[in-house]
Amino acid sequence: PFSREMSGRAAGLLMMPGIYKGGFIVGGAYGEGALRLGRDQYRQTADYYSFAGASFGFQAGLQKTGHALFFMTESSLSKFRASQNFEVGADAEVTLVDTGFKADLNTTIAQKPIVAVVFDQKGLLAGASLEGAKYTRIIT
Repeated sequence: PFSREMSGRAAGLLMMPGIYKGGFIVGGAYGEGALRLGRDQYRQTADYYSFAGASFGFQAGLQKTGHALFFMTESSLSKFRASQNFEVGADAEVTLVDTGFKADLNTTIAQKPIVAVVFDQKGLLAGASLEGAKYTRIIT
């Protein structure tokens, strides 16, 4: 229900259904997804993107997860689409909402330019982080 309400208010939605993460001290992640626009009720894909991330620290394991980026403003969506390589943290602040807890769509979250929702976590790699991640448009 939370995601449905968010998509009703969002200018765009980047769905990344299969992100594969793995690591032992040094880790990496990769996945691909599609950007859909709210103005056409998410009927067709506007662009395809890849997701790549790297991490270093106390970690070990493998995980498959997914996440969705809700672009809550037209300006955040435009900036994302105009960038060659969009980096979380460097290009924009992303508010992370884990679906593991009950999330209410309140004014604090709804006023953020980009909201990420993590879902479908499977595996043995703990934590949910998008820092150090880069999104790159896939030319088709």
